[in-house]
Amino acid sequence: MNLRLLLVHFKIGRLPLITWGLGLFVLGVLSVFWAPETLTLGPAYLPVPTVESIPLYLTLYALVFGSGCLARRHSDDVLLTLATLPLRRRQIVFGKSIFFALSLAGLFLTAWGATALAGEVVEAGIDIAHLAITMAVGYLLVMAVYTYTLIASAWCSNQRSALALAAFVTFAAYLANAIGSGYEALEPLVSASIFHYYDPTALLQDGIVDWLSIGVLGGIAVGGHLVALAIFARRDLSV
Repeated sequence: MNLRLLLVHFKIGRLPLITWGLGLFVLGVLSVFWAPETLTLGPAYLPVPTVESIPLYLTLYALVFGSGCLARRHSDDVLLTLATLPLRRRQIVFGKSIFFALSLAGLFLTAWGATALAGEVVEAGIDIAHLAITMAVGYLLVMAVYTYTLIASAWCSNQRSALALAAFVTFAAYLANAIGSGYEALEPLVSASIFHYYDPTALLQDGIVDWLSIGVLGGIAVGGHLVALAIFARRDLSV
């Protein structure tokens, strides 16, 4: 992957990245100070709802960034890159994805640090190792959202259409997991939702990784890139 291309992505995306990072820092702090008392665990409490909201917050980042990566009418930067650098299309796809993966890792690290720091200030007794595991699985969840958004971006004619399609899939998956969890008949539908494979309550409390969840989310992330690349490689670029 061309290092110059990666640096260009960081130069263009640094201000939005700083904005998302500041929002995450605030959210991480609030996750401790506003944790509900009903989640008390011994001398500590678990800020589950707000820690769970961190991947949901970054899902918006994945939708916005991913939908604009490859959409036909949002390809000026792609065309400029092709004109100025001797790159293959796969390098463009992976360049954008590597930038997103690195920036997302930085954002999750920011959220982890803010939550852990606030926990120390109020002596919440949060296990920072369990918190790190929770953030790591949340990272895979957001990467999975990004990859199917990337597919929508490669397929659709503009960013708005790609964003609408990916947002619909995300909302449907979240709704299926939220509603279907209480009904045995809907269990197959729940298993099809990516949100089924992220359980912050169990991760924060026990710190035990479900390797099936890791495999499913990681598989979607890798497979989604291959599908997006196949679509983008066969598509005409708009001028």
